[in-house]
Amino acid sequence: TFGRLVYNRIRDRAGAKDDLQAIESPQEFQRSGSTATGAALEVCRNWFYKIASIRELLPRIYVELSIIASYRFIGCQPFSQILTRLSRAIRGVGDPLVAQYARVYLIRMALVVEPNPNVIRNLIVEMSTDFAATMKPMLTEEAKLSQRAVRLLDRSRVSAEDYFDLYTPALEFMYGIGSQGGGEAIVQRLLTSYESGPRLASVL
Repeated sequence: TFGRLVYNRIRDRAGAKDDLQAIESPQEFQRSGSTATGAALEVCRNWFYKIASIRELLPRIYVELSIIASYRFIGCQPFSQILTRLSRAIRGVGDPLVAQYARVYLIRMALVVEPNPNVIRNLIVEMSTDFAATMKPMLTEEAKLSQRAVRLLDRSRVSAEDYFDLYTPALEFMYGIGSQGGGEAIVQRLLTSYESGPRLASVL
């Protein structure tokens, strides 16, 4: 993938030996970590400078997430802080469906770089609350489509049923990862955050 190609290029310049594709857990990824110096550090920083110059929010988020593992070579801040920053940036994505799949990709990359499962669970709880907030303008209190939702569906040329069904895989993935191994307390937090917004019958 694009992210692995960038990572491997910086890794080679840094003189590291690990293969990102072969790393099987975030813990192993952290143990293999080393910061870059000289030319490798310059290449790494240059990639993130280029990403920061992308004007459109969604491409900037996706490209940064795709090479998030390369932050290892800079060592500027914990991955938990980087992931939190990016998850909050997703709040600026206008289409709730597009935003939700961006959260799924963030979780997928978090599973690669973040060794602490509690960090990922807390991140998912926050993103679940964000999801609920983005859905509130889509449905009225009577669970009917709002004017905003009607306009969005008209542009997308899909039925309401088909549109809301598209959320199901993304939400099942997010809540499945969030509740995995977290016990009753984390499940309750996820339910509370989900129920703070309009509920989709196809999910829970």
